[in-house]
Amino acid sequence: MTGSESRRRLLSVHQQALDTWAASDDANVLLGDDEFESMARRNRLLALRSHDPTASLGESLEVRLSSPQLRTGALSFAAGDTLLRPLEDTVSALGPRVVELEVTGISRGSTILHVRPVSAPEPPLMDGPPVDTSSADTAMRALVRMLMALEERQDVKSYVDGLVQLSRLSNALDKLDARLDVAWSASNGDRSSASFTDVGQTYLRSLMETRPREEVREISGRVTELRESGLVKVKSGVARNSPAFDVRFEPMDLLNLRLSLGENVHFLVRERREVDRLGTVHHVEWNFERVLSSQGQIETQ
Repeated sequence: MTGSESRRRLLSVHQQALDTWAASDDANVLLGDDEFESMARRNRLLALRSHDPTASLGESLEVRLSSPQLRTGALSFAAGDTLLRPLEDTVSALGPRVVELEVTGISRGSTILHVRPVSAPEPPLMDGPPVDTSSADTAMRALVRMLMALEERQDVKSYVDGLVQLSRLSNALDKLDARLDVAWSASNGDRSSASFTDVGQTYLRSLMETRPREEVREISGRVTELRESGLVKVKSGVARNSPAFDVRFEPMDLLNLRLSLGENVHFLVRERREVDRLGTVHHVEWNFERVLSSQGQIETQ
């Protein structure tokens, strides 16, 4: 009798017991996929460290793309670049520092990208236990939590830095009519996963919708750039990082003022901001109203 025949007979004999158990309350406490994978990985790590106390598991991100356009498991260069750059930027925005990613493989089953951080996990302390965390781990866990929160339409203000970048990824998914599933495997054995479906994408779009806000304000500083198109750059201080304003003029107004480079100015401008529901400013512009004085004071720092 072959091994496969033995397995079929065994399943047949115990099928009734399995069906009874599946309908019981005990089945509800079965570990989920993430918990099961985490337990298996942690046990593997313990086994490795029994031989080498400094051993750790590699970090990896599994990215599954499900789309009618990706049924063959192939991904065009253009689609790959459109998807992967926003993903990398989203992860970097959620972590303490920039996280570079690299693709290590592609599998079929929709399209599954196997990705890992370019930088290695943090080195172990001198004569101490290995460090089971990294800047990439911090960012990836935040990515998973953010996607879960979007799918459940929860408060995501704590992830505001990553949402703008994620909206670019969402736009790319829309073009492919695709959904996204991610699973992060950390160096300490933990595994966590999340999906980004139409539910999360629709919620994100609603959060990214902007409304104009206008106010009239004064600005003063030194003219550092003049353009015939009607734009004047005014730098408010002498320090390199001093705020600068790109003030837009009607061409005739600019001509009549006869401004010159280096001139100190004091303007009343109308400031227009495009602000989303989370308070993030997506665009700001300043339009000239009138001159308040011919000479303004420059900030010194």
